[in-house]
Amino acid sequence: MKSKFNVLIIGAGKIGAFFDDPKSKNFLTHAHAFSFHKGFNLLGFVDKDKKQALKAAKKWNAKVYDNIEQSFELNKIDVVCITASTDMHQAILAEVSKYPVKLILLEKPIAKTFDESKKIIELYNKTKIPIAVNYIRRFLPEFEKIKKDMSSGIYGNFITGAGYYGKGMLNNGSHIIDLLNFFFDRISDFKIIDSFNDYSADDPTITSALTFFKNKSFILQGVNSRLFTLFEIDLIFEKRRVRIIESGQKIEFYKTTDNKIYKGYQNMLKYSEIKTSLGKYMYYVADNIYKNLTKGEKIKCNVLDGYNAAEVCFKMLEK
Repeated sequence: MKSKFNVLIIGAGKIGAFFDDPKSKNFLTHAHAFSFHKGFNLLGFVDKDKKQALKAAKKWNAKVYDNIEQSFELNKIDVVCITASTDMHQAILAEVSKYPVKLILLEKPIAKTFDESKKIIELYNKTKIPIAVNYIRRFLPEFEKIKKDMSSGIYGNFITGAGYYGKGMLNNGSHIIDLLNFFFDRISDFKIIDSFNDYSADDPTITSALTFFKNKSFILQGVNSRLFTLFEIDLIFEKRRVRIIESGQKIEFYKTTDNKIYKGYQNMLKYSEIKTSLGKYMYYVADNIYKNLTKGEKIKCNVLDGYNAAEVCFKMLEK
């Protein structure tokens, strides 16, 4: 590693510091990824809850700063991770953008309201500071391979699909929206079928019929997260079927096969199943950022991608 970049984490919560620890085999926090990656130096944490920040700093052998201003006064900071609550994203971005940072990593969703999302895009257009958004599956090689195979034509044309999720349209459903935007064209229309609250009053879980990719349809089905966690995506093509299951930890692949009993008929039979690197997603995020800063590699999920996912969600919530 030729360069080592200083990292500040704003928000000492679960995804910032407490979903794993330094000895974990998985990389589920910003702190673990940026303290482990040889290209970065984790400086410390800023959090309005000082006790929480102190716990995080002790756990990750880092420092605590009273506020953003102090952290920049005392250090040269290259990368800022914003893992604070969503309603604070826009204000924190506005403050951080006053300083000469090289890149900002923003947790999803990018903002709490549509108006705040628009202000973030305005700020980005003004400052031109690169912003990566942590829609985690975009950074995984297995999902990049699916997109590449789709584009190659081996799957044939997309026919239809379905997805299952819970715990809020914006909070969790936006992951599916972003993946559909990643795999296909942007979603052009939707029709709401049902909604219920299993997360928060201002972020219901919505069941809807989505339209995209040359007027193809996709059913986004809400499932009550108070019963259990479910995150799955089923994509059906002319020659293949792809099932993303166990929140993306596994992917099943099916292909058209001649029916052995009924001649002239074909079925979709599973021919392969893989385990993904979802447990190490934060390391892939950190590595993409490092390669962007050192080699100019494209950020795999940028602020415009995050905005496009949020826009669909906010339009649904308005309905």
